[in-house]
Amino acid sequence: MKLKSIKIILISILVGGGNAFAQYAERPKLPSSAIMLGWDNDFVFHTDYYYTNGMSLQFWNNALQKSPLNYLLIPNNKNQTTVYGISLRQDMFTPVNKTTFAPQIGDRPYFSYWLLGETKQSYYNDETLVITSSIYFGLSGEKGGGEWVQNWIHDLLPNSGHVNGWANQITGSFCLDYQFNLEKQLYRSSHFRLNASAGGLLGLPYTNIDGKLQFYFGRLGHYPNIFFTLPDKSFQIYGFTVMKAKWVIYNASLQGPLFNKPPSDLYLKPLPFVFQAKFGMNIRYKHFTAQVGVDLISPEFSGARWHRWGAFRFFFIF
Repeated sequence: MKLKSIKIILISILVGGGNAFAQYAERPKLPSSAIMLGWDNDFVFHTDYYYTNGMSLQFWNNALQKSPLNYLLIPNNKNQTTVYGISLRQDMFTPVNKTTFAPQIGDRPYFSYWLLGETKQSYYNDETLVITSSIYFGLSGEKGGGEWVQNWIHDLLPNSGHVNGWANQITGSFCLDYQFNLEKQLYRSSHFRLNASAGGLLGLPYTNIDGKLQFYFGRLGHYPNIFFTLPDKSFQIYGFTVMKAKWVIYNASLQGPLFNKPPSDLYLKPLPFVFQAKFGMNIRYKHFTAQVGVDLISPEFSGARWHRWGAFRFFFIF
């Protein structure tokens, strides 16, 4: 009787322990919706030139899988968990000297754009591969809105002067870009993750190919992003470092439109290879996440400076 009782107890512990492990290992359910607000600006380092401001809004909801644009994105299969989102962003660029009305020959030209996009992100269920594809439509040049947005911000800030050179912005055009990215997990432990990714953009304003190494460290969930959290914790904090090398094929913010391109002394030839790095941290409490980071980029054209800016992201899942 004693031996039989011991066997029953051992089996109960093993089954119960196995169920407990399975419950912990199970990926949490996806939220019904998520929203992200993003802001990039170089006021953190008091530079106020080159890539000087970027604003973005993303909304994720799987009702977007019915959009006909998804037929243009990378297909998913039953071994993947897929999320769908739409985004709107504006980026703007300026030369170093923004007080003069004269054209700045040899410096980065004034340029801005709006992009409206749709994104599909698929996670393999073994948690080792993420596939992302996006398509963007938009306008650049005067219709990119850089002049009135920048001067509206500068007029609000007491120590910022009016920007006078937007009359010299390079010619814009209609924008159409297709983005793709494959991210592969190389190593994972309870508090560290190393990923590698490759991807690129095809179209306007950008055509390029890039490769990245991504390091995550801290209290990590199943994935260090807005969708998956630790199943038994309401608080997460982790840091990240991203190292990126990019082969630039076309950059409309320097070279202007690809078609019907009027002659201009403001156009610049981009350097073929650019290095970027990002350092930051995420702090999450329940459904809210705040991300703070710093971006660094090598010179993008001959005679350019290294540049850096601050990046802020705020996520809410519901």
